[in-house]
Amino acid sequence: MEASGIHVAGIESANVHDVIKTGVPEREQYIANYIETLENLGKEDIHLVCYNFMGVDTFLW
Repeated sequence: MEASGIHVAGIESANVHDVIKTGVPEREQYIANYIETLENLGKEDIHLVCYNFMGVDTFLW
């Protein structure tokens, strides 16, 4: 993409594993993996990660 003049400035998501969300003891390794993923994205000049981008209907009918 870079060769075509397109720069990827951000990505829609870097998935957060359910183990992190539920807070179980083995979450520390998954958190370390997620941090590594974010660091690697930064090294590739991608500094925007949009977590769980999804429109949600907040109206109750």
